[in-house]
Amino acid sequence: MRKKNSKRQDQPWNQYIKQSTRHYIETVFSAITCIFPKSIHAVTYEGFLLKLEAFILAFTLKQAFSQQVLFSTYYLSKMLF
Repeated sequence: MRKKNSKRQDQPWNQYIKQSTRHYIETVFSAITCIFPKSIHAVTYEGFLLKLEAFILAFTLKQAFSQQVLFSTYYLSKMLF
């Protein structure tokens, strides 16, 4: 996103896309860092990367299953009523 006093302002549609993309990325990053522990103890660099990948995988699975439950509950309630 460009500053207000920039000489080359973005088009409004481009500014909206940038703003919504940035908001989505910041929200996901905040949710991922929320499940991280305060410190990650790893002896090697490979061990650190392994733990990092495990946290991201856990976050992805948690999000996928929570959305699946929400969607199935929504459709079930629509079918019953």
